[in-house]
Amino acid sequence: MARALFQAVPDTYVDATVGFFDAGTAPIDLNLARAQHAAVIAGMEWLGFAPTVLGTEGAGPDAVFVEDPVVVHAGRAAMLQSAHPVRALEGPRLLPVLESWGLAIAPMTGEARMDGGDVMIVDGRAWVGLSSRTNRAGAAALGALLGIPVEVVALPDDVLHLKCATSPLGDGRILATAALAARIGLPAVIVPDDESYAANCVARDGRVLCAAGFPRTAEALDRAGFEVRLLDLSEIRKGDGSITCLSVREA
Repeated sequence: MARALFQAVPDTYVDATVGFFDAGTAPIDLNLARAQHAAVIAGMEWLGFAPTVLGTEGAGPDAVFVEDPVVVHAGRAAMLQSAHPVRALEGPRLLPVLESWGLAIAPMTGEARMDGGDVMIVDGRAWVGLSSRTNRAGAAALGALLGIPVEVVALPDDVLHLKCATSPLGDGRILATAALAARIGLPAVIVPDDESYAANCVARDGRVLCAAGFPRTAEALDRAGFEVRLLDLSEIRKGDGSITCLSVREA
């Protein structure tokens, strides 16, 4: 059974850490953020995921981005250590659900640092972006915790996470900017440079969730054979977030 874990949008989300996406200067509209988050959950159900949603009690401003504290693969949950001090506290909130899924919990220790947004797993191999949140020790630790090979990808300073510029489509393909596709070397559907935000998507069984407002990316996915559902993510983007970071998925 495919499952997905979400964090309900807390009141504190209005203070989310920002600095990477050019999402304008308007403050986060909390009600709209919650409506957009609900649409993402509905979209994940359309993809075939059964959702679990955590309550907001004790949730910090970035807690809605539940992908970053953990990487789930092949029955294991690698509990990560972010280089962002506040985000490093979020993992314990997820543990009860991950344990209820029957996953083996594997904690990252020592000098290893990693956000889940820097990890893309395709066909049993992980690509890890080196960023302000993820270091080489984190990449090595992830490979050991999950027992899979790891490829390290250097990221430009203006890219927050690896999956800001690429994401898996299934069947060995990825959606990516031209620059990241060249570095990764997998078959890719290319995202135009001026639509780079749309490189972050969630795909499953020929269907894909993608950010609205990026028509050439949507057309490229359609030509590649995908049924595309577009989602308005304006308030998620204001918090430096995208579709993948809103859930932890176990297919």
